Amino acid sequence: MDGSIKPCDVKLTAFAIAGSLNWIGHWYQRDRALSSKEIAHEFSERLTEGLVRNRQKRRRRQRPQKPNDQREEYGEPHSWTKTRVADQSEWLGDGVWQPAAQLARDWRARCVSCRRTSLAWRESRDRIAILSLNSDRYLELYLATAWAGTVIVPLNIRWSPLENQDAMRDCRAKVLFVDKTFAATGAALAKTIPGLKLVYADDGDVPADVESYEALLLRSGSMPDAMRVSSDLAGIFYTGGTTGRSKGVMLSHGNLMANALNALGEGLFQGSATYLHAAPMFHLANGAAMYSLLLSGGSNVIIPAFTPEGVMTAVQNEHITDVLLVPTMIQMLADHPALGSYDVSSLENVTYGASQSARPCSAGPLRHCQRHDLPKPTA
Repeated sequence: MDGSIKPCDVKLTAFAIAGSLNWIGHWYQRDRALSSKEIAHEFSERLTEGLVRNRQKRRRRQRPQKPNDQREEYGEPHSWTKTRVADQSEWLGDGVWQPAAQLARDWRARCVSCRRTSLAWRESRDRIAILSLNSDRYLELYLATAWAGTVIVPLNIRWSPLENQDAMRDCRAKVLFVDKTFAATGAALAKTIPGLKLVYADDGDVPADVESYEALLLRSGSMPDAMRVSSDLAGIFYTGGTTGRSKGVMLSHGNLMANALNALGEGLFQGSATYLHAAPMFHLANGAAMYSLLLSGGSNVIIPAFTPEGVMTAVQNEHITDVLLVPTMIQMLADHPALGSYDVSSLENVTYGASQSARPCSAGPLRHCQRHDLPKPTA
């Protein structure tokens, strides 16, 4: 046996594995005999070795015996997972940005620090809202809230302050993270919502009477994993309100993971992908792609917001292979007069949703791309 995977129906096998993994969280209880690592070991062994005893004697893998007080609290990150982010000031200035050579801090160190923060608001599973353009900090907060056991509430950057105020009151958010673009809106919301904690998550000077994201990281202590399970609430995602009053959709950790694994089972967002966050990160479609990329070990490249110039520059400079856009964005990209002057040959997969595509990729510099339609769920 060489450890390779024998021939199988890839799609069906992926769904079988995804269905199995979705239930792992249900079997772990703090007061039961098996630890989380032992349960994970049993699942992985059943998936890789099956149930039938092999006549050939195999050497059984040893379970980890490291005592709890010596184990790695956060584990090792995917060494092949990279996150690159544009310099926002340059990008917003003239539509051309230079990718950062590396993040201001090591990716793992930053995420671990963020998970340790006194997002100490976690005891009651408080709602943590974000009103911001795309950034590396946005991605960190998706992971930090899950680790801390709080509930993430990404707010719609296209809404009016009154609409976001309505959502904040509806979900009873205790903390709001804002960037430079929405700092004034955040300050106005803090005046109208009693007890709201405001955190500035951006570069540059921190506004008066606002907590600094970076300062919060520096002074925060250790925070253990809240060990939320599949059925626990992970996030509240508000609908656009196109058919009436906006509604907060409550999604569990299991919901998010099932969606991410299903996308991987369909062949999307694979480990070899370099994915561009051009669609807004508050939107669940882009958020779902993020979870899939984190699971598969692909690369995340982030720009603050969509413009055709920003996407074309990112694809050329960062050798982007995958992007998720709505059809209007695709049409703007395909119709842009400068498209032919950029090297977009690395782009392999364009995923879209929200409406039927006008097939703008069928000709021109984007004709080589594979198109993947994400059908909009219906009740």
